[in-house]
Amino acid sequence: MLEDFVPLQEGDVVVQNGANSGVGLAAIQIAKKKKLQTINIVRDRDDIDDLKAQLKSLGATYVLTEEEAKKAWKELPRPRLALNCVGGTSSTELCKALADKGVHVTYGGMSWKPVMVGTAHLIFKDINIRGFWMSRWYQEQGMSQARQDMFNYLTEMMYTGELTVPSLIPVPFDQYKEALDATLKGYKKGKFIFKNDK
Repeated sequence: MLEDFVPLQEGDVVVQNGANSGVGLAAIQIAKKKKLQTINIVRDRDDIDDLKAQLKSLGATYVLTEEEAKKAWKELPRPRLALNCVGGTSSTELCKALADKGVHVTYGGMSWKPVMVGTAHLIFKDINIRGFWMSRWYQEQGMSQARQDMFNYLTEMMYTGELTVPSLIPVPFDQYKEALDATLKGYKKGKFIFKNDK
């Protein structure tokens, strides 16, 4: 997504919500490698200082809660690209942050609410609203050179330690209901992965 919608240059800014999601963590690390600045929005929580420190250690330029971001947009640099995995009012806040002619890309809807764009954002800022679905991207790319280049780039980043995966939380199969319930509640410290001890 960092290459498909806007021709970003070194020093450009990307804003994202759900910054502590698997995609969000990867976006921070890839942006750092590309020398892009990132504004990362997360929900407030008890251990917010620890989460902010974790994201900054991965390369995040700014990490803000949703409430902090609402108050800070005027002081922050204007992003050319917004990555939205939440929807609802969070997607509206990303539109507020975007620079004129910026691109807002939705790839998820964790809030179960529609993407909301103000008329002024479309008319006066001339922003572009797009969607991204990885399955379609794979289908359109097939075994293209672009797809191979992406895999090579990410593999090299993982090999050198510049791209790490989210924390994994092993869960026995017989606890799948608890894991699914916890997934829907959010505020997890990692990704659940089922283990088979047999």
